[in-house]
Order: sequence, then structure tokens, then C-alpha cells
Amino acid sequence: MLIQDNLKVAYAYESHVNQMFAAFSERDRKRWGGKLGRLFQAVVKAEIIYAQKHLQGLPAVGSTLENTKEATPGEYGMEGLYLDYTA
Repeated sequence: MLIQDNLKVAYAYESHVNQMFAAFSERDRKRWGGKLGRLFQAVVKAEIIYAQKHLQGLPAVGSTLENTKEATPGEYGMEGLYLDYTA
């Protein structure tokens, strides 16, 4: 497996984990007042940093035009939203 493949897997994992812990935090906030949720939020921030570091090792962030073209297919149901910005 190439380094870039490993970075893609790591990025996907960190992105998934930060969303999962954000949901844990929100649930704790609603049910118990948020004491444990603050710990989950700290982990979310760390996971975001890890994900961003993995992303820096990938050729994923380009010019505004390249980023817009990359983002467009992932936004299901948002046809036309980004197209005006690519002209």
C-alpha cells in the first residue's frame, strides 16, 4: 500500500471518529448536562487536527477552481450550487 493510500485511510478514519465523538458530545449535553460531552469535544478537536495533518500529505487541496470541482460531485442534491463559482 502506498503512503498516499495510507493517508487516505487515516483521513477517512479521523473524519469518521470526529463526527462520531461530536454526536456523543451532543447526546451527553442533552441528557446529562455536558460534563462528559466537554471531554468528547476535546477529542473532536484533536481528531480534526489529525485529519487535517493527514490531508496535508495528500494532493487534495488545490486552487479555488480545483477545490470547487472536487466538492461538487460530493454534494448530492445540490446541483447548480457550486457551478456559478467555477466560471
